[in-house]
Amino acid sequence: MAQNRWPIRIVKQEPVAKLFGIGREDLLSLEMMLETDTPIHVHRRRPQFAVVGCFQVILFAMHIAQLIIGALNLHDCPRQPFIPIYLLVIGVVTLLFSILQCRRIRWSACSCLVSLFVFCWFIAGNVWIYSVYEPSYNKTASPDMYCNKTLYLFAFWTMNLNYILLGFLLFCPCCSCFFVLPLWMVAYIDD
Repeated sequence: MAQNRWPIRIVKQEPVAKLFGIGREDLLSLEMMLETDTPIHVHRRRPQFAVVGCFQVILFAMHIAQLIIGALNLHDCPRQPFIPIYLLVIGVVTLLFSILQCRRIRWSACSCLVSLFVFCWFIAGNVWIYSVYEPSYNKTASPDMYCNKTLYLFAFWTMNLNYILLGFLLFCPCCSCFFVLPLWMVAYIDD
């Protein structure tokens, strides 16, 4: 028998196995698969890492775009002058927070304070952006009541994207409960 490079000890728990419909034969075949030299657990984590990595790259790019658009249009929205400031601040804070998270710097108190600030700033951004919905984009018609079209629409749609992502994050656990609960009920009824 070959020496296993990945020492994994299988604990056979019948209730958990029955919960997912795994029989004793399946557990034995899983044990035989783990005795090979192929790291099975590595292959299963790659798709998850790819999805999370792509998601982080997209968010990182969005924060950089918020920073740039907020800085370039700092004085281009007299109708609501806080919109470019909102984009600038949220871009800087979330970029710094992301960089600190990537460097594995974990400050629990600081992390909580930054999260609280981002949440409060997000609420303020909602008020500033949605309160002037559909401002005049024509600078010559009303110089005091206009807002740069690129600035406003970018702020508006990034705010909407935040709500879409929040809905998705709340929807996924509900779906997993919807699909796992019938498996649990079948295993419970079989006992």
